[in-house]
Amino acid sequence: MSATTKGPMGKMADMKFKKIPLPKGFDKTNEKHLRKLTMQIQEIAAKKDPELKNYSLFRVDDQQGVALLAPLGYEKRDDTNAVKYFAVEPSELNNLKAAVDRIEQNSEYAGYFVVDINTTQRVLTAERMDEKALNAREHFATALGVKPWQIRVESTPEHGWKIRIRKDAAIYVASKYDKAMQEQVEVVGAPGWFFRADPETNVIVVYPGEMPTFPKSIPMPDEVWQEPNPTRTAFGMKLPENGRRTGDMATIDWKESSFCIIGGEPGSGKSVLMNDILAGEIASGVRLAIVDIANKATDYYWCRPWVEPGYWGCESEIQGAGVLNRLVQEMKTGERARAWKQNGWQNWNDIPDWAKERFPIFDVVLDEFASLTNGAALCKSIPNPEKVLPPIFEQTFLNHAKYSIQKQVLDILRIGRAQGYRLILISQTINQSSSLPPTTRDLFGHRIVMDVNPSDSLVTGTFHDPKGMPDVPANVSLDGVSKGVGRAELSGQGPCIFKTFYAGHDGMRDTEVLGRTLAQSVGLPEGIDQDRYFDTLRMHSGDDPIDVNYMNLLTSRIDMPYTDALMTDSILRQLKKGWDDSKRLFLASGADDDDREPSRLETEGGFGIDGRDVADHDAPLKGAARAAHASAVEQALAVARRSKAQGM
Repeated sequence: MSATTKGPMGKMADMKFKKIPLPKGFDKTNEKHLRKLTMQIQEIAAKKDPELKNYSLFRVDDQQGVALLAPLGYEKRDDTNAVKYFAVEPSELNNLKAAVDRIEQNSEYAGYFVVDINTTQRVLTAERMDEKALNAREHFATALGVKPWQIRVESTPEHGWKIRIRKDAAIYVASKYDKAMQEQVEVVGAPGWFFRADPETNVIVVYPGEMPTFPKSIPMPDEVWQEPNPTRTAFGMKLPENGRRTGDMATIDWKESSFCIIGGEPGSGKSVLMNDILAGEIASGVRLAIVDIANKATDYYWCRPWVEPGYWGCESEIQGAGVLNRLVQEMKTGERARAWKQNGWQNWNDIPDWAKERFPIFDVVLDEFASLTNGAALCKSIPNPEKVLPPIFEQTFLNHAKYSIQKQVLDILRIGRAQGYRLILISQTINQSSSLPPTTRDLFGHRIVMDVNPSDSLVTGTFHDPKGMPDVPANVSLDGVSKGVGRAELSGQGPCIFKTFYAGHDGMRDTEVLGRTLAQSVGLPEGIDQDRYFDTLRMHSGDDPIDVNYMNLLTSRIDMPYTDALMTDSILRQLKKGWDDSKRLFLASGADDDDREPSRLETEGGFGIDGRDVADHDAPLKGAARAAHASAVEQALAVARRSKAQGM
């Protein structure tokens, strides 16, 4: 239906009304119901009908069961005796305040206040206003920097306000007025109230509302699997705008930047965030390399089937350095580098489709960066094995590997983007002392910090503009929905507060759901037994141990061998040789056996006295004790395997 309304500049215009069905059981006298209706309108505007952003509730039609919506600029004329008109004296044209005071301070017109002055026709319009409306008008005029009589304020069906601004007083510009307007809206109403402005008609509608919040858990959307986007990865939901129930999807736009840095203390939700990001990346068909410290690499066990063979650098710092060395060598002289040079390509996004299939996006995940580079130091000369003890040689060897990790990260940041390499760096600390000086941090376009209340140093070290980042509202913590909440400064987008997806359900952890779903949607590489892989994803206990052999097989098929890692760095090779020589010379000297105290392994056997009565020592372990013992044995075996691989 349509209605003839008075539009801008006094011209007559046809404005169409819109209808939406009322929620079942709607009561227009119930403020909660009105707020829910407002929220419903905002959700429809955001997801289905963008035009509704410029509409507001006109009236509720109980008989038809619909809400009638009118354009924000619709003006309902009031010709009752609540409006009075007065002539402006010629002497008042240069002092309009005098004209206003003449009416508003006259007891004969008590309760009437000036709402418009037409200087051309010399007509002053006054309306009857109560204290509530007067107070609202005062605050809104302050936000807009105009005189109170230069705006007209009227109540709305939702018990909010409609504000009409004289165009000769101010033209609404969002960047100029939004912040001050929102502040005054919350003063007039309460936190959670919001407004919508229509610059074309110079009209603002203020809506009652509640503080936005998150659901307790946000499931992974099906579109992550069904419609993977190779250039944009979704990882959560943004905090809803005021007036909405759901927020927009939080996404990383890889066209804007190929590099993302993530900060967060232990338990802040970094692992779930990474699971979400990797699920979207794997679904879109990327190649994958992962570097992490050995005792933390279990976080990535679920995605081992999709890690590129030879690019799992999690068993030692040496192998982590080897993976990064190999990647940078490929960027500089490998097949991909040669193809870019021969074809003159400058950006992966612009290369032909056949080339994208031949050279897919390559994700490099580098976790626990501060730990991996702590103590990093370039070895400028190889020590003399005859003069340097093995422990010192070992530390020099290890510190050079850490230096190599640090250096290759810079190379990836400088040359990787053009060839389709992405880097996701995760660290508990982000500052100069954690090998991330400002010049390095500036190369990351996407920056994320997990937790509702992270340390100031982490916020300052991570974000370009820490002061410009929004604070997480207190109600998010009070509502008990803060798990998985963080803040992001994403290239090409404004700063945002978000909550990660969580894929887990029906007793399954998120990693199990992600692994199973990806196996079905993108498939498992040849040689991966689906049932045995699925079994590694589920939770196990001491009475139901995990298949250790298959766990080792999953790692060995993608692990960079220790000897291969050494071959990627000539200094590491020479240091390893010198270290081995130092150990050989040290052992030949016999200095290690004469005065050594016997170990507990020699005096007690196994893992030492286990706390049981002597009579029970030969009885089999049970429950948690059995599980702990099995874990200790597996750790010891892993150490032995690594030592053997390293030739120790």
